[in-house]
Amino acid sequence: MTFGIPFQRVHDVKALGVHQLFGLGVLFGIEAGNRRLVDRLARQHPVIKIQRAALLHQRLCLRHRDAVEFGKPRPWKRLQMAHFPTATTAAIIPPIPQAPLGPKLGGGSLLGRQQMNKYTKGSKLVIYTALRQLPGKLGRLYERKYMRLQAKIEFEEAIHRSEGMTCIDLGANIGEYTRKMAAGTKQVIAFEPDPWAYAALQTNVADLDNVKIENAAAGTSERTVLLYRHARFEENPALKSQSSSVISSKSNISEEGAIEIQQVDFIRYLENLDEDIGLLKMDIEGAEVDLLEALFDRPDILNRIDHIFAETHETRIAGHEPRVNALRERARLIKQPRINLYWH
Repeated sequence: MTFGIPFQRVHDVKALGVHQLFGLGVLFGIEAGNRRLVDRLARQHPVIKIQRAALLHQRLCLRHRDAVEFGKPRPWKRLQMAHFPTATTAAIIPPIPQAPLGPKLGGGSLLGRQQMNKYTKGSKLVIYTALRQLPGKLGRLYERKYMRLQAKIEFEEAIHRSEGMTCIDLGANIGEYTRKMAAGTKQVIAFEPDPWAYAALQTNVADLDNVKIENAAAGTSERTVLLYRHARFEENPALKSQSSSVISSKSNISEEGAIEIQQVDFIRYLENLDEDIGLLKMDIEGAEVDLLEALFDRPDILNRIDHIFAETHETRIAGHEPRVNALRERARLIKQPRINLYWH
């Protein structure tokens, strides 16, 4: 329990006690960065002073992150001791990581950034765990935030567990996650169909000898298909290429200027791949539904995969929501591999 609220969805706000409502209100204030709301609740209910401290703690956390990223020391440690003299708050939010400002790598200490990211995700997870219990639309919003944040944490853990194994990145784009996966694994096979993103991917992983790039889309059949891009693709290809899709009904793409690309039969590709897969990441802008449905019908292939993480796009493609919900139900019943359809 957190703030006197059991970890389950609350369907009727009237069922919550006054203390529970205050707790959720403070958490919502923390999440929204609304210090005025938190202060008002704290004055009305003394117990909420503990949660108010959590808000101050998060602000100090952000100040420390600035120090790590930009090399500008801030007096955060002194403030931390002033606001958190007891261990009461530590039961709600973990202490700020003591990350030294060491040698810089990409704008800040690598150790500092890793510790800071771990702390930030952990504190958000605590907040989302409680706020997902709110009734109605707000509760569903934080349910999605909770599941996606949890997926990111599990994804990083899956990379570590895939050490020495082959991983596959479907929808690699310019290689952000390809590089992360390649850091500790035997090899990464990266699929990217968009010509612009493919060229950028080649450049971005040129220094990695354990990355193999396939300039193709992954689907359920081998054929030539059309790739649709964002209507304003030329304004910012690095950003807009993330929306490119073989699904013409996707809401954020344009049918004008579609280009022909090759699509591989990914099920057959896996059949011919003489490797077990540590991690399969799938971000293929709507095509994941057909592919996952076909993959779930092949337990012989699934048993060769340890982890599957897929981003779904049901909010942008009409008719995909019931199919995605059905896939999530099926995924819960599959023991091998571990499947997370809330990634990203």
